[in-house]
Formats: sequence, C-alpha cells, structure tokens
Amino acid sequence: MRGYRRLSALLFICASALLISAPASAQFVCTTTATDVTCTNSGTAASEANFDLNKNVTTINSGTVTTSMSSTTGNSGNATTTNTGSVGTDITTTVGTTGDGTTTNYGTVGGSVSTFVLNGNAFGINHGTIDGDFNTLNQGGGIANGINYGSVGGTFSVTSVFTNAFSANYGSVNAISISAPNNGGVATITNAGS
Repeated sequence: MRGYRRLSALLFICASALLISAPASAQFVCTTTATDVTCTNSGTAASEANFDLNKNVTTINSGTVTTSMSSTTGNSGNATTTNTGSVGTDITTTVGTTGDGTTTNYGTVGGSVSTFVLNGNAFGINHGTIDGDFNTLNQGGGIANGINYGSVGGTFSVTSVFTNAFSANYGSVNAISISAPNNGGVATITNAGS
C-alpha cells in the first residue's frame, strides 16, 4: 500500500510539473498605466483590439490573430501597431486628434494594413507580406510617410490632405498611389523596387 501511495504521489508531482511547464495556446495580455495602454499577443487570439480615448495605445502581435488587429486613440495620445506574426484579415491604426500613428508589419497579413491620422503624423512601414492594400493617410496637419520593403498584393497608397506625403518602395507592389491634394502639400515618391 505504501508503494502505491508513493507511486501515486510521484505521478501527481510529475503531472503537475508537466501542466506548469506546458505553454498556453493564448497569451493575450494588456497592461495599463496612467499614460499608456499596451496589449500583446504571443499565442493565438481571435482578434486583438486596443482602444483608449486619452492614452497612448500600443498593440503588438508576435503570434497568430485569426481576424483583425487594431490600435485606436481618440482625444489625445499616439497609436502604434506592430505585427511580427500573422493576422488573418486587416490591421488598422487610428488617431482621432493630434497624436501620431505608426503601423509596422514584419509578418503576414491576409487583408489590408491602414494608418489613419487626423492631425498628427502618419507612418506606415512594411517589411513583410500584405495580401491587400497598404494605406497611410493624414487628414489634417501632419505628414504621411509610407515605406515598403516587402510585398503588397494590392495598392500601396500614401495621402496627406493638407501637407506633405512621402512614399518609398523597395519591395514589390501591385500599384502605387500618392497624393497631397490641397495647397502647400508636396507628394514625393521613390521606387527602387518593382
């Protein structure tokens, strides 16, 4: 009987050790401070959305997001989205007032990647693969700057409505569009890719 109890105890300890060391399939975690909200995913998540009206918002994926990924700030703050894993549909970064918005993709995206900024600066950087469009838009007072080193299956588009727009392609894209439609804006494009 003692041998059975010892064996049972040993099996329980081994099983517990295996459960503790086994990696979780989802590692989606958000941390909040007085000025920032940061959400990270290193496992598998259905979606990854990060929103706050008054703080800097950062969303990071190094795992798998089966649908969409987004960072949104409304009244103030900057929004940053970084993907080094895979996203099934779209990545969107949105800034509603004066902050800056930056979207960086090193991984794979099944849909489009978009950065929308109202008055701050808009930056879009792609080192990976985007099956859809790659859009960087500034609606008001800041610049729009898009750089592609990877592959874009759709249109690589950079627009700054009232100021300067810069676009540089060092990878491959299906089409390139750049515009600075109002007075005082300059649109500059560099294509060293295909």
